[in-house]
Amino acid sequence: CPAFYGHRSIRGRRFVVLEDLTHGMREPCIVDIKLGTTTVAPEAAWSKRITHLAKDRETTTRSLGVRLIGAMHTGAGADGGPRLKLGKPWGKAIRPGGLTAALRSVFSNEGRLCRRALRHYV
Repeated sequence: CPAFYGHRSIRGRRFVVLEDLTHGMREPCIVDIKLGTTTVAPEAAWSKRITHLAKDRETTTRSLGVRLIGAMHTGAGADGGPRLKLGKPWGKAIRPGGLTAALRSVFSNEGRLCRRALRHYV
């Protein structure tokens, strides 16, 4: 688990400060995965609960209990940026039948599945 360094306010917004677990890695693969069948706290405002519950039903959250939010492979891509960068719109578009393909795209390197990396997660 990353170390917790407290909170920081930047331009009026409050942020949690955590240890960077990728520090020192040459080409880390970062994956944001949500686990559970709902993404909203029971005490949240009713309007927020409605929007989150709808999102949970539309994505893999409700049906599979897991949702890929985004991913990034940081090795140098052709344009000098990340080799792979998949954001929230990509994650929201994944449906139950497409989760396997999405996982394969995240845990692959140059078309080959990185089984050694997957062992840490499954």
